[in-house]
Amino acid sequence: MKKEKRCAWCGGPLPRGSRGEKCYSCQELQLEALERQLKISTIPVNVKQAALMINKSEGHVRRILEHPEKYPWKNYGIVEDSYRAGKEWNVFLTPLEHEKERAKLLINIGESALNKLQIKKVFGFNPVITPKDMLSVLKCHVTPVPRKKTPRERKKQKEGIRQNLDGYTTSLISALSEIVCDWSAHEEDAAR
Repeated sequence: MKKEKRCAWCGGPLPRGSRGEKCYSCQELQLEALERQLKISTIPVNVKQAALMINKSEGHVRRILEHPEKYPWKNYGIVEDSYRAGKEWNVFLTPLEHEKERAKLLINIGESALNKLQIKKVFGFNPVITPKDMLSVLKCHVTPVPRKKTPRERKKQKEGIRQNLDGYTTSLISALSEIVCDWSAHEEDAAR
């Protein structure tokens, strides 16, 4: 018996075919929270309120504000428009949820680039990421994820591979040869 997928926030069952980790009502709650946070980002807060929002002590927030070259404000969700009025700071904050999503995407892109470097090293090429490689990595992350196959479809696919092993091997080798030829042509161009 297949286990039901559960929502990461409320623990309720997810509808069939859902790819997300949260149910629709939790996604709406998250969007509302982000909208509220975006409204808050247009209102300046003082150091004490900023410390509560970014989970740092007041002294640490003051140190961050007074030394932006040592502590980049963007790492703490502080906007460059923050300013000092007399002895008090007027701090503008940005929601960090978007930054977390962007960081996760950048980590995935970096891992894909490292995988390309390892493949190049295996084939004996200069392990350097070219602009064309980077473009293909970015295209991989922009294209939507294919539909998840059912166990019956996976079983059927495995049987098809077993029956036509030569065809699948030929298609794999031809795909790899195209990649290798492309990389070797780029290596020759770079050597010139």
